[in-house]
Order: sequence, then structure tokens, then C-alpha cells
Amino acid sequence: MENSLSLYCTQLRAMLKRNILLKRREKRKTTAEVLLPLYSLGVLIVMKILIPNPNFPVMDTPRGEAKLYDLFSNLTKHTIAVVPNSTQIRDFINNNVNEVWQMLNLDSELSWSYYATREELLTAYWLEPKAIPIAVIFNTTNPLSDAFKYEIRTNPSHSETPSTTMLYGSPALCRQSHGHWSAVLSKENRGTCPVNEYYFSGFVGLQALLDFTKIRSRTGRNDTVVPHLLLQMFPKEAFTGNWMVAFRVVIPLYMVMALSQFVAYLLILIVGEKENKIKEGMKIMGLKDSVFWLSWFVIYGIFVLFLSAVCCILLYALKVFQNTNLLLIFLLVLLYSLSIIMFGFMITPFFDKSRTAGILGNFMFVSFLDCFGYKLDRFRFGDG
Repeated sequence: MENSLSLYCTQLRAMLKRNILLKRREKRKTTAEVLLPLYSLGVLIVMKILIPNPNFPVMDTPRGEAKLYDLFSNLTKHTIAVVPNSTQIRDFINNNVNEVWQMLNLDSELSWSYYATREELLTAYWLEPKAIPIAVIFNTTNPLSDAFKYEIRTNPSHSETPSTTMLYGSPALCRQSHGHWSAVLSKENRGTCPVNEYYFSGFVGLQALLDFTKIRSRTGRNDTVVPHLLLQMFPKEAFTGNWMVAFRVVIPLYMVMALSQFVAYLLILIVGEKENKIKEGMKIMGLKDSVFWLSWFVIYGIFVLFLSAVCCILLYALKVFQNTNLLLIFLLVLLYSLSIIMFGFMITPFFDKSRTAGILGNFMFVSFLDCFGYKLDRFRFGDG
């Protein structure tokens, strides 16, 4: 019994040394076995970083405080267009609106440009689109005595206000950034909150200025102080977006494909020894079958142990999995990789050519993953 165990250990030690020498000799293949899974996981990590986080926490603290006319005063570099060009409109702008503007004690003056009709305004816009950032069109003859009706038009080349037919925006908008690029991108990014365009374009500032002028003239109280208005974002409840639903299936499948790329090299090695009669020669010399398979299992077991550790460290360091235990993910990846080794051992008897084994073995594995993905998709939608 002792001689049999000693012989078994001696053969296993010799086969381990032999397999290590084979891996060292095939440096190109060995390097590819290590780097290809890491490269594939790197692509997965980049995908995860680029995809916005679908989980938005509760926002119950007011933020984004801004004075109403801070950005509106920047329009002094341009011109506010006015339609129509009538005496009553000019008097209302020059005598009333400008007076209210001066009461705000802002170190700037508004510049007005008058056009007779809408068509004339559009002609001027098409001749030089960036010269008119905002325009006000009065639908009354005398703003002081008639009903106060007007339209404010913003220039889309400067800032694009939301569509008037869209009453509500997505719950994911107008939130502070909590992603990988939150330190690079501004938290008050205009593109992430369309309603802010009313502020950045000067729409709400011009509207407040005209309305307060009308109220002041209507009441006849010239001593009325113009209020300094502040804007703040409303609180928002927690929200989870639906753009990650598809990736909940894609990412696990892509991850297992990335971790199983070494199966092709494993098949090429083992079937190659079978093809060149090396395995038969060692069996004739007394090598046990269990020693042969165990030696390769130990070599690749150490390899997948290292690969699983590196992958889990990368995935957690870059926050791909934030709500799952690290040890659990490591055990799942390790056990899966060990099962792939056994899968490779299982299909080697069906091949006689190493190149065919590498190609078809990988194809068989991908086919099994497609079937798994189909069943998972049916289970998710309740069809089976």
C-alpha cells in the first residue's frame, strides 16, 4: 500500500514538473491564457463605468440655490429682440421695464432691438442666428392698458428650452451626480436637467421682469421694491431606472465567457498529447490515468485560483459589484472556473485533432451559454 501511494505521489510530482515546463516553453499561449480573460473583463469594466448608475437615492436636502437674475444679466452682451416695433411697446420697454431693471441695482444695462413683425424677426434670425439669444413678442397693442399677453422665444443655438408639450421629465433628471465621473463633470450640468434651461437662457428672468413691471404699473405703486428671487431644486424620491435590465443578462454571460477562454488552450494541450501519442507512450511506461488528469487539474486549478482573485479584486476596486459580498463572488467564480476545467476534460475523448478541439470546444461552450441565456430570458419574462 505504501509503495503504491509512494509511486502515485512520485508520478504526480513528475507530471506536475513536466506540465510546468510545457507551460513555460509555450510562453505565448500561457501569456494569452492570462491576458485574454483580463482584457475581456477590462472591456466589461469600461462598459459598466460608461453606463449610468440606474439607482438614484432620495434627495431631501434643498440644493442648487441661485439668484434669478445672475445669469439673465449676462444677456447684456447680446440683444433682446422685441416685436412689434410700435410706439406703445417702445414706451413700455424704455420707460417702465428699464426703470424696473435699474431698481435691481445690477451693473449692466439691457439692449433691445425692435422688429415690426414676426417675419422680420425670423429674417434677422436666419441672417445671423447667434445675434438674438432671446426674443419677446407682444400680442397686445398697449401692454400698459390692454390685457398683458406676450410670448418669449429662446434661441436653440444658445440654449434649448424643454418642449411645451412635455409636462414632466424623467425622475432620473435633475439629480446630483454619484458616478465615476462626478468629480470631472459639474454637478449642475445643464444637459442633466432640462428645466434649468429656463434659467440659463434667461427665459424665467425676462418673464419675471415683464410681469413685475406690469404689476407695478397696474397698481400704481412706484415705490414697490423688486424682490430678489432665489431658485432651488425640489426634493426627489428614490428612483431606479430601467436601462440596466438588458445588461443584467448580458453582463453575467459576458463575464463567464471572459473567464472560460482558457478552455480552448486546455483542449489543445490535452488533445495534442493524444494526437502525438504522448499520452499512450506514458501509459505504456506505467503512468496512471488519474495521475495524468490530476496533474493537469492542479496546474489549471492554480491558474484559475489566481485568475479568480485578480478578477474579483478588479471588479470590486472599480465598483462593478457594489452590493454583493466579495467572498461570495470569489467562490462563485472559482467554482465555475473549476467546472470549466472538468468540462474540458469531459469532451477531450470526442476529438483527435488539437486544432479542431480548440475551435469546436469553444463553440460548444458558447452554444451552451446561448441556451442558458434563452432560458434565463424566458424565466425573467414569465414564459416558462
